[in-house]
Amino acid sequence: MPSRASPFEALTREIVYQSVSGNAAAIFARLKIVAGTLTPRRVTALTPAAIMSAGLSKAKTQAIRSLAEWFSANRRTAKALPTLPDKEVIEALIDIPGIGVWTANVFLIFNLGRLDVMPANDLGIRRGVQLVCGLKGVATGRQVHDKALLWRPTAASHPFICGTPSN
Repeated sequence: MPSRASPFEALTREIVYQSVSGNAAAIFARLKIVAGTLTPRRVTALTPAAIMSAGLSKAKTQAIRSLAEWFSANRRTAKALPTLPDKEVIEALIDIPGIGVWTANVFLIFNLGRLDVMPANDLGIRRGVQLVCGLKGVATGRQVHDKALLWRPTAASHPFICGTPSN
């Protein structure tokens, strides 16, 4: 189910949560207080020091400001994000400093409710495929992608996990 958050707010949250931290939720809550409402206009009006006062690093502050500037400069594309194909969403977002493929994939999955997204280069997923499929080394992004084709929603009734019959 797609998130109720606006694309801008969801992506801002993803930037805050990029590094696994128990403080991410508190930092995001403080950022919302500092900004009032998380909109591109409100964020670009804030000084970097004001954004950093929520507990964000300089790099994350710049990424959030770059995101706000992109949303302001690309209103048509930003508004169309929920309707664009996955590949176009990723291509648009990774041009923003601080947004990579991982963040774009998280946005597709958790904000847009896309069911057929596989962050194949995520190390945790690559290690999971290694363990589940009994590989000697960490799976490559290509191996994850190839295995994930068997897990697609359109292949949901397929009885294979790693390309071989499962028990």
